[in-house]
Amino acid sequence: MLYENYIDRMKNYHDLKESIGIDVVNLSDNILYLKDKCYTSFLDLAIVYYIAPNSHQKFWLPKNVFKKWSITPELLRKQALENIHKTSQFALKYYPFLSLHDTCEKSKNIVALVDTQLLNSIHKELATSFYIFPQSQYKIRIIPEYEIIQRENLKI
Repeated sequence: MLYENYIDRMKNYHDLKESIGIDVVNLSDNILYLKDKCYTSFLDLAIVYYIAPNSHQKFWLPKNVFKKWSITPELLRKQALENIHKTSQFALKYYPFLSLHDTCEKSKNIVALVDTQLLNSIHKELATSFYIFPQSQYKIRIIPEYEIIQRENLKI
């Protein structure tokens, strides 16, 4: 389906909500890229919204979509996360180091950073606080707090 057909269909949020997805990029590094796209800020990241009618096409939502659909950014983000939960299953991988991956291989692992429900479940599983180190959009390293050497414990 052509982009123009999607623009016409974009008049109705309910027809398209099941195909809404997100990508996550660094906000400050992508200001020009984000200029005409619908996104919300999250920490130092931008959550960029798109419609994916199938696995081979992705149409970025235009900046005015909140007004056009009369929806809130929170609703759009919630719907995108619901869609990710339907197609992806994130899990901790313990070898060769602790990392997060999608066992269904449907989502870039970087989108997990904006899923507070998932982050809370990781916290519960590890039973400790942890650090997240994105190594790419596809690889996210998880480091439990107890593995970080504290400055006061370093021998000088």
